[in-house]
Amino acid sequence: MEIQFSNPHPNGQVVVSRLNVKPDTLVNNLTPMDDGYWIINKYGSNASFANPLSVTFKNTGTISQNMQSSYEFFGFSRGVNAHAVPWEEMRQQSLTVTSGMRGNLNFELMEPLNQQRQLFIARSNAPSGTPEILLSTKSIPSAAVSGGQSMALYLEGTHKGIGLPNAEDSYISSLNTPTEGLLSYNNDCKCLVFNNGTSWRRVIHTFRDVIAELSSTDSSNFTVGGQTHPRAIINLSGNQGFIKWPAMHTNQIIQIEHPVPGMMVYNTELHNFMVFNGSRWAGLVHVPLNISSAGSVENVAQGILAGGGTKDALALMQVNASHKNTAYGWNALITD
Repeated sequence: MEIQFSNPHPNGQVVVSRLNVKPDTLVNNLTPMDDGYWIINKYGSNASFANPLSVTFKNTGTISQNMQSSYEFFGFSRGVNAHAVPWEEMRQQSLTVTSGMRGNLNFELMEPLNQQRQLFIARSNAPSGTPEILLSTKSIPSAAVSGGQSMALYLEGTHKGIGLPNAEDSYISSLNTPTEGLLSYNNDCKCLVFNNGTSWRRVIHTFRDVIAELSSTDSSNFTVGGQTHPRAIINLSGNQGFIKWPAMHTNQIIQIEHPVPGMMVYNTELHNFMVFNGSRWAGLVHVPLNISSAGSVENVAQGILAGGGTKDALALMQVNASHKNTAYGWNALITD
């Protein structure tokens, strides 16, 4: 955060603290712009001071090029020690929005901000639209979902996820020329694995026992080349192979017009998968798998392809969408 004061100024030290958690109360019908909020404390002789000339929130949440021009952005404040207290919308003379994977918001003459306060920023919600492909195991009133116009594939169910294909160590070792961006579940390390173009990586993860306690009321399922699974919207497990994601450069990801939580793409610049967490695109944390593919036989997996183009030989499911700057949206990613 950057604050430009005017006279009378606080006349002493000003301390800005950032809390990396969402506040105890949010603002209805708006999306938080960041994963936290700010507290301004002053230790000068002036009990109050003039409203700042400007307040700039730097490297905040993702702001796509479309969001920069079509979304509304808001600043809110409340007492410096407030808890369980509603936020008050602040006024500003002007607002400058800069798009980016971590965008900037510059509020000119933001008020009232003439004393110690907590600050919180939010934006309007993504509009509803229709995904190119929608698979649902429950009855839905409409095919339109939040951010749907930016999705190549949307999967929906009640307490369900995706049954991922399997790629054990021996299978990975037998591969000849795996391509970048292949994702699967490895039964040996009990983790997600993917190819980043030069090596295999395993995703660092934690398990949440509460997930296993949830039950689904859905009775419908989809499968590709195998059996349905009661906890999967679409089941690819039981098959050796991979999922191939929409792959795009960072500059293309920032063109995804309406990112919403759960979207996932492969970043060809960072060589990593990125998930939109509600505020920004975040990369998966991964470490080396320490397995190389040095096989001499070309492995081939039968599968489905959406979006045109050529299916990767190892993909059980592939969606080509980089030319449309779209992404996946779903409820969950699970393995059994």
